Amino acid sequence: MKKLCLLLAATLFFACAPMLTMAQEDATVEEDNTIYSAYDEAPVFKGGTVGISQFVGTNLKFPKKARKENVTGDVVVEFVIEKDGSVGDVNITTSLTPECDQAVVDMVKKMPKWTPARKDNKDVRSLYTMPVSFKFDDGSTPAAPQQ
Repeated sequence: MKKLCLLLAATLFFACAPMLTMAQEDATVEEDNTIYSAYDEAPVFKGGTVGISQFVGTNLKFPKKARKENVTGDVVVEFVIEKDGSVGDVNITTSLTPECDQAVVDMVKKMPKWTPARKDNKDVRSLYTMPVSFKFDDGSTPAAPQQ
């Protein structure tokens, strides 16, 4: 009887061991949340560079205060393009004015999904840096104020 119980216990152990191993493997698989700056395929905005230029031109609002004060210049923004193509972690790396900075953040948050970057045949999170220029419609900079 003892041999039968030991044999039954050993059989159950070896029959269940692969399931225990698979459960352990599944539990230890971690999602790769690395943000890549080097990848096999770069992230792509729908329509490419023309598409992103059109999006910025349509969605960037030149703040009234900045326009009134003849502010021109660049804001540099960086953001993460997630594995699903959505945009997150928006940060201003070069500031112009608080109003212009906020206008850029608001515009980036409105972006539709991108085609994400790919590395080793997998969609990955990637860091994207983009300069945004504030200038008048004719491309000129404001004249120096009269004293």
